[in-house]
Amino acid sequence: MPATLSFGKKIDLLDKDHLVSRIACFLLVIVFILYLLPFDKGATASVFAGGMIGLLVLQFFLQSKALNIILAGSIFILSFYFFLAVWSEFNDFDGLTKAAWELLVIGWGGCLFMAGLAFLMLRKYI
Repeated sequence: MPATLSFGKKIDLLDKDHLVSRIACFLLVIVFILYLLPFDKGATASVFAGGMIGLLVLQFFLQSKALNIILAGSIFILSFYFFLAVWSEFNDFDGLTKAAWELLVIGWGGCLFMAGLAFLMLRKYI
């Protein structure tokens, strides 16, 4: 008989249908905690990261479609914010240097990748 770790009838932590989502939630919580670790972030960043940690912990246990939509929307908005941050940093360069192009390609590539994954997540759950 396989061993299962469960908290009642509705929450089975080793359920194969939700295992990948739980692993992703766990890893994202670790990322947000490491982001907050230096304790020198502003209040806005701390509130946002703390809220995301709370939502991810809830999603880890509940696996709710509504939470998936909220998380996907938040990630989509965050990727748009990062897109604007990359553009702002690009404007600080004096000209179109190799470093400026690397910033654009890597920065916007990461932003588009995050936005694409968030869009796919929204499309799946709406």
